[in-house]
Amino acid sequence: MRFLLIFLALCCGAQNNTQFIELSISGIPFNKKVNFIHQDTKGFLWLATNNGLYRYDGHSLKEHKYNVFDENAIPNNNINSIIEDNYGNLWLGTESYLVLYNPNKNIFKGYYRDKTAKVLGKSSKGEIWAFLQNIGLVKIRSSGDIDQVEFNTELNYRGKEITFGNSQIINDYYEDDYGRHWFATNRGIIALTDQGKFVNTNINVNVISISKVEGNTILVTTHEGVHFLKLNRDHHKFLKVENYNHTHFPKRYDSYTINATTLNTDSRTIWLGTNHGLLIGNKVNNTYRFRFSEISTSSTSKLNIAINSILVDNYNNVWAGTQRGVLKLIDKALVFEYHRLGEDLENRYTNFIFSENENHQLVAYNGQDVYRYNTVTNTKELFYDSEANIAVIRLNESNKQLLLGSGRALLQTRNYQIDKTSPSMDTLKLYHKSVQDIITVDKKSIWVGLWGGGIDIIHTEPITLSDFEQEVIDKLSKTNVFTMLKDSKNNLWIGTRGTGLFRVDIDNEKLHHFKPKEKNGISSNGILSIKEAKNGHIWIGTRGGGLNQYLYKDDSIFTYNTSNGLNSSTVAGIEEDENGNIWLSTQDGLSFFDVSTKKFINFDADDGVRESQFVFKSHSKSTENSIFFGTVGGFYQVYPEKFKKSERLPNTVITDFSIFGNEANDETLEITNSNLEYAI
Repeated sequence: MRFLLIFLALCCGAQNNTQFIELSISGIPFNKKVNFIHQDTKGFLWLATNNGLYRYDGHSLKEHKYNVFDENAIPNNNINSIIEDNYGNLWLGTESYLVLYNPNKNIFKGYYRDKTAKVLGKSSKGEIWAFLQNIGLVKIRSSGDIDQVEFNTELNYRGKEITFGNSQIINDYYEDDYGRHWFATNRGIIALTDQGKFVNTNINVNVISISKVEGNTILVTTHEGVHFLKLNRDHHKFLKVENYNHTHFPKRYDSYTINATTLNTDSRTIWLGTNHGLLIGNKVNNTYRFRFSEISTSSTSKLNIAINSILVDNYNNVWAGTQRGVLKLIDKALVFEYHRLGEDLENRYTNFIFSENENHQLVAYNGQDVYRYNTVTNTKELFYDSEANIAVIRLNESNKQLLLGSGRALLQTRNYQIDKTSPSMDTLKLYHKSVQDIITVDKKSIWVGLWGGGIDIIHTEPITLSDFEQEVIDKLSKTNVFTMLKDSKNNLWIGTRGTGLFRVDIDNEKLHHFKPKEKNGISSNGILSIKEAKNGHIWIGTRGGGLNQYLYKDDSIFTYNTSNGLNSSTVAGIEEDENGNIWLSTQDGLSFFDVSTKKFINFDADDGVRESQFVFKSHSKSTENSIFFGTVGGFYQVYPEKFKKSERLPNTVITDFSIFGNEANDETLEITNSNLEYAI
């Protein structure tokens, strides 16, 4: 027997490209026009195209086309819609037939010849609703026996107020929690009463789809926008809650024509397929913020960015049917978003990222430029043009002004504001060595890390250095201080590149040096990043020594390296999410560390992380849990709340088998939803 494992796992000027993979079989792109994508109960994807029906199993395609010599073949190749009934049959809307397909017996049967048909949906009772040209609505009672199917069209003749035909077309069907039936038409939404009559509602525009959100809220889509409406149990009028249209969408184009809509299962993400690509709405503070994700593929054209259909499958992967094939979203439900700040910065490193708030990041590039970048509008403006390389940006002791390490100068802004650029700068001190990091220890002192110059301590008041402060300065003299951290216990951690890690106990005036190959020592002398977790553990990223975890309770250090599943022994940046898990930038992509299971999950190009080399110490976290990691040309934004480890097991389906070496045909193999039955 040959077993098929269905597991479609792709989980998880300035621009941000959403990374898609074009569907190809044996290296040949599937470039048909795809009108609709459906996932059946077995896990197969069915592609409705202008040139036949295709079943995709995650590896290969099975083609169904009209064949004049086969009476059981599909009667029309131009397919627009697919619905699965309770018996595992597929109902297809085509250009000239309503079609029933029995996959177990591989038999197609056409009804209503020469009538353009569209299947709309399935009711809670298992009835299939379809719309046919010049006939109207058809209610179908399907059956396990292909010859026992019943069709009901009498609803079209019960009332004179609403008639269907060429003038009024039905686009979609929805059944609410009260068992009422609603139909989206080119003239608005109509309802079917308990008496079997159609009535108009207060929605009288061309509606292309209706989707359930939660409770009695629905999402209604037009070609111009999306609308959240509330249903009322006692009448057929809708309460308008929220509207989103071109005024809420990015100003990339003058207008967008929406062709398809779907929501994630938690309703926090809306996917809009348009004539220009993909619009993504993320719910933030009970409001959807839309951003445009330009599709980047190996053969991007106007054809394969015009999206006709969108499907979120059982594993939360996103599939888009376009004018020229199928695209698979590869960035794990947008856990990762790449922000490219422009062609002029394409080959420059992001030295440092300072998060002003959820939407605005100050990005310092190697050279002299600091840009303020808006991650919602994907726009940048020059914030500060320095005379030297900016290596670090921090807030001062009052959290009102910025401290900057600019070459060999320590600078402080004089008039910093979130909505202003080109701030005035005061030079606090000039050095013979470059400034790498800055820590405000208290209101009276600033500790400055210098490359090749160790530590300098600046007092904001005329205070003489203490003996202990002078001891620290002397012992770290000439070291390459690269990164520093003040933790919640008032200890200052100083990471060097070449001399290891130092811990300064400020309250007790003690200095401890962590070295490799010593008891409770660090794994590498090259320290690239330091982060304190909410539980008080200190995480240290090293060059060549992997990830180190320091525990205060027993004064011990644990090391995690490639032998533990980490993708690289060089950890460039560390951030913690709201669940206490650790996100890492490395020299081989991004990595997630589950602190409860002690397991790593690594992300690379197949997950939407196309950059592998991340910049040392270039990382930050916003107030709303977005994490940022700097790389060449731009940075990645990580949405930890969208990363969900899939606990859903893939389906195993028998697609064919052989008897004594002879392959059995489709008629001898019958697969049901409840079990596997073999007719031999």
